[in-house]
Amino acid sequence: MTSYICLLILTGHLSQQILVEILQQMKELETKGHEEENLRIESNERNGQNVEKQMVNEYEMERGLWEDQDTVKKKLETKEHRIEKQERKQQIESLIIENDEKKKD
Repeated sequence: MTSYICLLILTGHLSQQILVEILQQMKELETKGHEEENLRIESNERNGQNVEKQMVNEYEMERGLWEDQDTVKKKLETKEHRIEKQERKQQIESLIIENDEKKKD
């Protein structure tokens, strides 16, 4: 496009005023193109950051769920252990009572 404009100037088919207008329009288009490109880049960065935040949130939620499952599992194990301990204690007490009764007889 630029070489075509130069050719028109050299052959005298293009006035200086028209040339100035064309150059101004080209500069405006270039500026507009840069602005649009910058907006596109900013938008992509924001979208990328949002995706990254979402991935981090999902990871933390999954990690939290696993931690919750581990906590529940530990609580159940502790409860089962406590129940087993209580049952053993009752068995021992029963055996002691039986033994004491046998001694009395």
